[in-house]
Amino acid sequence: MTTAPVPLEPALGISESAGWMALRRWYRRVFWGAFAALLLLLLSGITDGKFTAHHAQFVFCALGIIVALVLAYACHPADRPVTLMGRAALLCVALSQVFYQLLVWSEPWRLHRTNLGWRLWGSLLVAALFMSLLQVLWRAGARWDSKRGMITLVGTGTLGALLIGLMCREQLMAPVPLWWQVLAWGTALCTLSGSLGIVAGWLKDRPSQVRRWPRWASLVLYAALGVLLLGGGFYVGRISVPPPNPFDLFPAAIIAMPHDQLERQTREDLDRLKIHAAELDALREEAQSLHADIVAEMKVAQREIYTPRQDDAIRWCFVRYLAHRDALTSMLAMYAGHKAVTDERLRARAFLLGLCASATALETGYGFVARYRDDTRARAKLNEAAPVWGVEAGMFDQVYYSVTSGEHLRWFERLAQEFERPDRRAALRATRAFTPEDLKWLEQRIDTAVGGVRRTELNPWRARFSRIVRRAQQDVYTPMYEAQTLVASLVGDTRISTREPHIALAQLEELRTQLQPGDIILERRNWYLSNAFLPGFWPHAALYVGTPEQLRELGVDNATEVRAKWEAYMTPDHGHPRLIVEAVSEGVVFSTLEHSLHADYVAVLRPRLKREQIAQALRRAFTHHGKPYDFNFDFGTDDKVVCTELVYRSYGGLLEFPLEKILGKDTLTALGIARKFAGERGRPDAALDFVLFLDTPKGKSQAVFSTAEQFIESITRPKAFNE
Repeated sequence: MTTAPVPLEPALGISESAGWMALRRWYRRVFWGAFAALLLLLLSGITDGKFTAHHAQFVFCALGIIVALVLAYACHPADRPVTLMGRAALLCVALSQVFYQLLVWSEPWRLHRTNLGWRLWGSLLVAALFMSLLQVLWRAGARWDSKRGMITLVGTGTLGALLIGLMCREQLMAPVPLWWQVLAWGTALCTLSGSLGIVAGWLKDRPSQVRRWPRWASLVLYAALGVLLLGGGFYVGRISVPPPNPFDLFPAAIIAMPHDQLERQTREDLDRLKIHAAELDALREEAQSLHADIVAEMKVAQREIYTPRQDDAIRWCFVRYLAHRDALTSMLAMYAGHKAVTDERLRARAFLLGLCASATALETGYGFVARYRDDTRARAKLNEAAPVWGVEAGMFDQVYYSVTSGEHLRWFERLAQEFERPDRRAALRATRAFTPEDLKWLEQRIDTAVGGVRRTELNPWRARFSRIVRRAQQDVYTPMYEAQTLVASLVGDTRISTREPHIALAQLEELRTQLQPGDIILERRNWYLSNAFLPGFWPHAALYVGTPEQLRELGVDNATEVRAKWEAYMTPDHGHPRLIVEAVSEGVVFSTLEHSLHADYVAVLRPRLKREQIAQALRRAFTHHGKPYDFNFDFGTDDKVVCTELVYRSYGGLLEFPLEKILGKDTLTALGIARKFAGERGRPDAALDFVLFLDTPKGKSQAVFSTAEQFIESITRPKAFNE
């Protein structure tokens, strides 16, 4: 005997009508249509390299539709009739979508002085979200007669009410009070822990459902598994293939060299080898001392990243090592084919020079690797690309994998053992290949280097595993960073108002006469979406580099690093000279005053430095031109930079800027530069002087030249000041 199924939600007395069922069928069609449109819009934005205003509007329009339909799915499940709360939630979803699209497409609605559109959209969206969550919890078994269910439902509802309450504040962007934070975190914890327990219980107790797969689905599954296995095998093979061994590529140039030329070459190479060995010994001691000093300095200063001066010192040591390594590798390449030399005396010379070059390079490489391999911070720094220094990305790892190459080590050990045989060493001495003093130096150098290599423990298997893991990490990091870049670019390029900036172009002419090379510029443009995600009133910083005449007066124009970027600096933009260097979403670029300072607020601060120091900072600033924007906001690296990092690195070692923790990272903010000026003003050791402040008072739409006192007051202004 079977019983009729009990109607779902009997207390509510709700039945599913044909209209509701028809409505739900449209969810999927609209969802996938909006999703496809969003992908196409993002793809076109990537292709163009920029998101225009209308482009961004379509992107946000599609995104809003997708979010609304996800909430609608949660409010209106396929196997349940829509409840009264579900109907209320769907109404909130619909109304929130109306107000959202008005915000996207109607500028007067976006810029209304009461922020009514933002308040209505935010309140309705939060209400729909939390009503959807309450329904999900109810369907999973949350009930008032259960302690866990009651705590979870109350916590969820309270958290939703707290978030809706934020929309009722006079200043939407104002910081939330401490009591609100404590209450919000407490209710969020109740919601999360209770939801996990309820959903886990539902998954455990739900009846099992046995469904037969259609034949086509099985075939598709097997084909997908085959492709996955094939692709996975190919990928594992690709990342596990060892890098090419440079010793396999050495040409046997020595074979075709005439006798007299080879004799002259070996004499010259011995002199060069002595110079490289002596400089590498000094470099090893310098690197040890530098490493100890930097560790001590960072401990005292409680810093987690290197200063620009420490960056340069570490990299300069490594660059010099790489230069010596290249020279020794070239020498080894020359003498790799020593066995083909017919003259016994010259063959002995070639053998000794090749072995000594290899042993010296390998011993020093072992020392660098052993010192920095487990130092995450230093290893990352040495792996950065530095085009100015001629260093490619991943050079430290390349050295690490080279000195631990099994083939390389076997080749080296074979020659070392041959050299250590008493009969072989006696035979080498008997040839009188070099003078007794030179031969003694070579023997001692080889013995010392071979002993150093053998004493330094570097596990080749650990190196191989490290290489595979780092390749895999890079393959994961790259698409994630590209996605992050895409989102950040979209947000950074989106301005929700089309009105003219408060600073008029005519005011820039007066401003131009007060600027000097090296001035630090702080800027703000109202109504940019990115302002909401940046701390404080001042979001952007730049450097005034000056006119070509000013650079020539400073003696900067003939510097190598400046000449390399001179063409980009001298190329006008719409007939205007490029006088500013700044980091924007497109990267580090030279900008015009008309483009960069045509903003709503601009302040200029002047470092108290000598002319030579200003010139040094400008030369550094030029070296950063062309670098990409760092969407990770990582001040520990300089292969990519953000706007304030450009200022920080240009004046590194000349000015001390305070770093602050932003999302767990040490960062210099534009607001931090302003605070530095305010905190030091009036002191004899102040690092910055006030130059000018173009301010737009609240309620006004025209900027005016203001005072240093007003600039200091701007530090405490809310993010949405005068918007």
